[in-house]
Amino acid sequence: MEEKNDSVIIEIPGDLKQWSECMIYRVPRKLRKENETNFTPQLVSIGPFHHGRSELKGMEPHKEKYLDDFCKRTDKTEEDLGNFVSEHSKEILAAYAGTIEEFPLQVFDQMILRDSCFILELLCLFAEKKYHDQDDYILRTTWLRNAIKLDLVLFENQLPFSFLEKLYAFAEPRHEIENLLGSSQVQTIPYPDSEEGCGINSCIHFIKGILSFKFSHCVSGPKNPEEDINSSTSRNSTDNDDHTLLKITYNFFANLCPGIGAGKEFDRKEIKHFTDLFRHFWLSRDFNEGRKLGSPFKHEKYLYSATKLNKAGVKFVPSANEQASLVEFNITERRPLFNIIPFLNTLKVELPPFEIQGNTETLMGNVIALEQCLYPDKAYICNYVALMSQLVDTVEDIEFLVEKRIIKNMLGSNTEVADLVNRLSYRITESHFVYAIKCKQLNKFYETKFNVLRATLKRVYFNDLWTGSSTVLGLCILLFSVSSTIKTLFFPEH
Repeated sequence: MEEKNDSVIIEIPGDLKQWSECMIYRVPRKLRKENETNFTPQLVSIGPFHHGRSELKGMEPHKEKYLDDFCKRTDKTEEDLGNFVSEHSKEILAAYAGTIEEFPLQVFDQMILRDSCFILELLCLFAEKKYHDQDDYILRTTWLRNAIKLDLVLFENQLPFSFLEKLYAFAEPRHEIENLLGSSQVQTIPYPDSEEGCGINSCIHFIKGILSFKFSHCVSGPKNPEEDINSSTSRNSTDNDDHTLLKITYNFFANLCPGIGAGKEFDRKEIKHFTDLFRHFWLSRDFNEGRKLGSPFKHEKYLYSATKLNKAGVKFVPSANEQASLVEFNITERRPLFNIIPFLNTLKVELPPFEIQGNTETLMGNVIALEQCLYPDKAYICNYVALMSQLVDTVEDIEFLVEKRIIKNMLGSNTEVADLVNRLSYRITESHFVYAIKCKQLNKFYETKFNVLRATLKRVYFNDLWTGSSTVLGLCILLFSVSSTIKTLFFPEH
């Protein structure tokens, strides 16, 4: 009798309904070949795509330790958690698209158990800031902690967020995060070396306004718990699920992109995984809800560079709204002399400041890969990158945008930033462009020759107070000379 072999192999499903359930893909080869390291984990593998790679095996003992610690935190045995994972194996498998190497189902479940508990314990421990008091090498070592965070955002290195929420709710982990939860009731963790009743006194920075939670700098004492509870339920009063996991996840990833996500409100059920979470960081509510679909690509995609538009009189300014999402792009008409002289009207472009750091290419590259696979008709981050690549042709364009405080260059070299922007836009395929109408408006303004002439005259003769004063004085002298000449020629004195 042939022995039955229970094993896992993910194939491209023939049924398109099954394909629609997929949310974690291998990065398309056309994107991966540009820079392999942007899509490949360097320290820790999560999920099946990179499981078993020899260069990542050094993290496996740490996963085992975190699994043991998570069991202590939850009073659940490894068998209890393993059974829960097994019950959701089919759901987890449905999230992965493409083909992976075949391995036994039991190995798959054990892998998911270790990876998910590693993530949850890491989030809980970071939220408590207790790693400063314990011998936790990963969190106490800054470079290692940041490298792990970056690995956890990679598109191929994901677990479904819905499963993490279910496991978190099932395990009911105890953690001492009084200020994070906005509650005066603090539960302690049964660690042997921890001091009972020790609260969080260090200042934790959060991204503000998640699901109408108003995040602020933490203080050592509680702040009106009743008000916090009311605000936390204002967005969806019928949803009684615990949002703690979402909050500690935001807290964990906040430093990767400082300032993003401020004032954001969206349904947590929309989040598919950590890569998708970063896409939500960069989008406004209108974009997240799909209200802006854009127009099919035509000639409107092309846009003149920032320095050329500036020479035509287009004014670039950072967005006045501090809570504006990354992809906001607004154009307003400036009328310096009211409406009586319409040909003097100019355009003002508002773009939110974008801080470019060493990890920007990895973060944005993986979100671009996500949109190429999951959001082909709502590829707003791809649209934004295409827009920036049009505005940035040369290093001078970067220098101009940095001077206008639209780009915050943390790399040091403007040449590197220009190369990064254009490299991100390479091989992006888009079916819709949300900025098409605005690009057409800017192109039309630039192609009006009078606008370029007017801007040139202003830049040469009225660039600043002293140049303008000299120009006015020169005009007065010229007019006086001309009037004197005319008077001498036509009205001679007898």
